[in-house]
Amino acid sequence: MKKINYRVYAMALAKLQQTLYDEPRISIYDMGVECDQPVQLGVNWSAIGTVPASEAVDFARKLTAAAEAAAGFEYNGYFLTFEKED
Repeated sequence: MKKINYRVYAMALAKLQQTLYDEPRISIYDMGVECDQPVQLGVNWSAIGTVPASEAVDFARKLTAAAEAAAGFEYNGYFLTFEKED
């Protein structure tokens, strides 16, 4: 079972979330990690109503990039530990 210290995990997640700073309608979140569940990230996006097709295509690209980043998060599948780092 792979484990990661919570502090290290939180810093990596914050760094990933910061990459979406330019697109406030898309966010990456932890999907409710509990002590006995591994890390799994998910993507959230806000509805913006009807937009021109070109804007929808641009948004879809950004959403796809966020989904790929969440799926590729280096600590997906790890279990969190809260022990002090050495």
